Amino acid sequence: MILTEQQIDFIDEDLENRGLTLNELRLELLDHVCCLVENEMSGGKYTFDEAYSRALIAFEDYNFEQIQGTIITILISKSSISMKKIVLMTSMLLVMLIYGASAIEQIAKLEPPSRLPVENGNMLISSGFGMRTHPIKKVKIMHRGVDFRVPKGTPIYATSNGTVEVIAYHKKGHGKFIKIKHDENYQSLYANLSKYEVKEGDFVKKGDIIGYSGNTGASTGPHLHYEVYKDGKVVNPKDFFSE
Repeated sequence: MILTEQQIDFIDEDLENRGLTLNELRLELLDHVCCLVENEMSGGKYTFDEAYSRALIAFEDYNFEQIQGTIITILISKSSISMKKIVLMTSMLLVMLIYGASAIEQIAKLEPPSRLPVENGNMLISSGFGMRTHPIKKVKIMHRGVDFRVPKGTPIYATSNGTVEVIAYHKKGHGKFIKIKHDENYQSLYANLSKYEVKEGDFVKKGDIIGYSGNTGASTGPHLHYEVYKDGKVVNPKDFFSE
């Protein structure tokens, strides 16, 4: 069942009246609500009005005006609002809807990636950050992260709260890898994995299992290659290890 333009406009106006006046936030939720309504109307069981009422039950405990204000306050407190931050706002809204209002408090406490990506018992660093002789190319180049020598299938953990920004596979490089955006300053990357446990757009909490170590890509044996970015530039991950 596909909604008409008039029905979509009605939902959009109603969400605005409920307090979602920022277009980027409202349109993100509009798409979500329209899908719910269409699912309720499929098969002809409910009318549009009935389906919309049922869809709103999922959000009846939320004060959208307050949520919007909280998100804007968090972002303004970090720096001026840019287009990147507006995109982050939409992900925050979806996080709230999926995980509950308490997720907003978690987002407000975003921090640099401080947790180890593996358990302490697997804290065997086989290659550190800096210039080294590449084990395959046999030339001296910059090693942009830290390698943990771990068996294939070792759980890999998110090192701070954040949003999964990239999941990809580079046959001659990182292999299977995950990149997480923690805030506007910090990102972390987990490479040479064997398996993913998350997908792009997922919100993850510090300590969540995001995948498992492997031997994919340019690799001479099972390990985790881990990188940290600050303001878009790689930095030594060991400077952030606190656990």
